[in-house]
Amino acid sequence: MARGTQTTRDEQHRPTIYSSEWRKLVARARATLEPVCYFCAGEIDLTLPARNRWSCTVHHTEARAFGGATIVPIDELALAHRSCNSSHGARIRNRPRGRADTQDNLFDADAAFSRKNRHPSPFLGRLSPHETQPNRLETRANLAEPITDDLEDDGYHPARLETRPDPSVVGSLGDDCLDWLDRWLDMRMWTWQRHVIRRALEVKEDGELRWPVVVLTVPRQCGKSWLSRGVMSWRLFQGDRFGESQTLLHVSSNRMIAREIWQMSARILEAQAGAKVRQANGQESIELPDESKWMIAAANMTAGPGLSISMAFVDEAWHVDETVVVSGIMPTMLQRTSSQLWLVSTAGESSSDLLRNFREQGIAQLDDPENADVLLIEWSAAPDLLDDDEAAWRQASPIWTPKRRDQVASFHRMQPPNDFSMQLLNRWVTSATSWLPETAWINCSSTDELPTNHAGALAIETSVQGLPIGAVLAVRDDDGRVHVRAHVETTHRGMWEWIGRLAEDRRGLIILKHQTVRVPPVKYATIVDVKSSDQVAGYGPTRAAIIAGDIRHNDNQALTEQVLMASAFQSRDGHSQLSQRASEGPIYLARAMVWAAGHQLAPTGRRRHLVASSR
Repeated sequence: MARGTQTTRDEQHRPTIYSSEWRKLVARARATLEPVCYFCAGEIDLTLPARNRWSCTVHHTEARAFGGATIVPIDELALAHRSCNSSHGARIRNRPRGRADTQDNLFDADAAFSRKNRHPSPFLGRLSPHETQPNRLETRANLAEPITDDLEDDGYHPARLETRPDPSVVGSLGDDCLDWLDRWLDMRMWTWQRHVIRRALEVKEDGELRWPVVVLTVPRQCGKSWLSRGVMSWRLFQGDRFGESQTLLHVSSNRMIAREIWQMSARILEAQAGAKVRQANGQESIELPDESKWMIAAANMTAGPGLSISMAFVDEAWHVDETVVVSGIMPTMLQRTSSQLWLVSTAGESSSDLLRNFREQGIAQLDDPENADVLLIEWSAAPDLLDDDEAAWRQASPIWTPKRRDQVASFHRMQPPNDFSMQLLNRWVTSATSWLPETAWINCSSTDELPTNHAGALAIETSVQGLPIGAVLAVRDDDGRVHVRAHVETTHRGMWEWIGRLAEDRRGLIILKHQTVRVPPVKYATIVDVKSSDQVAGYGPTRAAIIAGDIRHNDNQALTEQVLMASAFQSRDGHSQLSQRASEGPIYLARAMVWAAGHQLAPTGRRRHLVASSR
């Protein structure tokens, strides 16, 4: 080969800045990978300019300096801050070349992730970490207050809901876990993560873990994935401590989420600890020579049976069926030493039985730690704070920096209200796709009596099955506010009798019904068939009135549930209306309210009748 045409191994793997294949891979990584730094677990702002130290870069998890390829599968890439990536690269480049390919040296003092005064690797010779350092336990006094290590100015804020420390606790394995992660995996935690680990790994006098169930809920982009990766990696190597090989199961509603977290540890432990990694889809596992293993599974009834589980980590628990955990996983943990179930998630919807039930149990036990079975730690905004109140944003965030504040403010402007409330304030909502901000409807609650200056309008609607049948009365007061009341009957006869009594009390009542609903003549009332197009006409005014606080309701449970469960459908011409098909439950009362309230909100003198559809 002619001089100047030879290329070294490093040059073969080095991408050029103009490589179209590399640019496509970078674009795909930025579009598909979670914007969290691989090194510091901090959030990455994808909008920052490339030269900014906190901008997004794409990191090869297998360093190219050690022979890794440039164009690799997407799961061998991760996103990182430019500053963090550069610092890591400097450590790699400064490593002695003669030791670059020696696997057993990857945890030595001169290795890529080294720091000063490291001990020999716990993986060499199959030593477990607690054999190379003291088993340090925190004192009971230290456990009484939140841990606030000043590792960095991360704006730590204590959890709003947290189970009080149990007086029987004698210490915690938390510091042992944190030291292990820092020493052997180069993982450092935010202050809130350190606090959670210390609380979750509290031990009793007999040395077993105090908490069989840990429920942790925090908003999005706070580092849940980093925490889960760290805790499970540590627990995998605790066979000697607990006297038995460890079986770990990571479950998520989206299996790819669990696999992504598992994949990060699999690459490191395979290269640096000699772990056996199975990559086959559906059979992923990390196995150690002592038969400890870490597996992942989809959130269905195949997760758990046939295993004997030491730790189960359920990610995005709000979207996991309760039966999968209670009937499928928990029975497999009965005979294991210090077994732990972790439920980690943001808040969910009213249908989230698993997380809601365990959370309610934890809340009931907050002040009775001696008899508690659940350790609950939750960062969320208090119900009395408005969504646009920065105090609510701050209370819900275990980390708080100027950057996060700006991002939360931006999301508040762009996200649908219920999404923002659930994902960034960590509040429970009836339905994430509801047509209304949940707080807006709650704020319309009133104990005022119905106005007597107008008879009002009564809209009738049936459920999809025909029964039950519901009616909503709307009456406008002199200040322009509309007061609504709901009524449900299980028979048509019962409804007609109730309407007759109402019409006698409110003479001049307008009854709105769809042409498919047959209503007998009602004395003192006018019955009007309405058209389907007027369902659309009432949607916008009614929604606007609720958000403005101009609708008043009396906290009727059935009406509230249906209003908050209702979702809207938008037609091709841009018009919206409530849709039973798009909603997760019955909404016949919500639809009736739109017709009745819309009728009362129409300008006097040119009020149009609305249309109620029974379909």
